[in-house]
Amino acid sequence: GESIAATPLIKELKQQYPEQPIVVTTTTSTGAEQIAKLGDLVEHRYMPIDFGFAVKSFLKAIQPKKMLIIETELWPNPLNVVKQANVPITVVNARLSEKSCQNYAKVQWLFNQLHPCLTQVLCQTDSDAERFERLGVNKE
Repeated sequence: GESIAATPLIKELKQQYPEQPIVVTTTTSTGAEQIAKLGDLVEHRYMPIDFGFAVKSFLKAIQPKKMLIIETELWPNPLNVVKQANVPITVVNARLSEKSCQNYAKVQWLFNQLHPCLTQVLCQTDSDAERFERLGVNKE
């Protein structure tokens, strides 16, 4: 789903910044198949396993300028390692259901470690934004 949702954004970014390489990560073969349809517009890589050393090695290899997360794939180690590397992180088309919000609230201590890593959260709806705000994500 996220790969399909990302396609218009990827095409627009490539049109605006044709020389800028775009690396897209997925965690599933289905996502990889969707990204493969974009051909030479992007380079596909599988998301490294959620261990700091794996993410550091991945970052060293691709040297990103920005990280865009589609919807809500918030993994602790990648977020922390990317933030430590001073790479801005934006969540695009962010969504957070009431049920997910309540689940995150049960582990607020964990979410409190995640959200400071985020530079910007661009929500699908005002309701999503309100739920992120309830969990401590700044409106700005």
